[in-house]
Amino acid sequence: LGRPVVNGEVSGPSLVGDAAYVADGARVEHSVVGAGARVERDAVVRDSVLLPGALVRGGAIVEHSIVGERAVVGEDTRLSDLSVVGGGTTVDAGQQLVGARLR
Repeated sequence: LGRPVVNGEVSGPSLVGDAAYVADGARVEHSVVGAGARVERDAVVRDSVLLPGALVRGGAIVEHSIVGERAVVGEDTRLSDLSVVGGGTTVDAGQQLVGARLR
């Protein structure tokens, strides 16, 4: 798969998997970014897990949540309070999800 590319900030005990990408301006804090997952510019992933191939679009905030394989979190979306986004699911831009379960 290849090495991860981390241009943004990764802090705390975090794991960034093979071929994952953290863009310039993005922040990953106390989280797992699975193989091939992508965190775009100005997105924040905090205390969360992104499974392989997940995509967090620019400006999105993912806190205390799980994003499934190949799932997409739209621009300027906020996931919090143990939200779970199932594999292959897309969350539209601008959504505010608190404790949601999406399949």
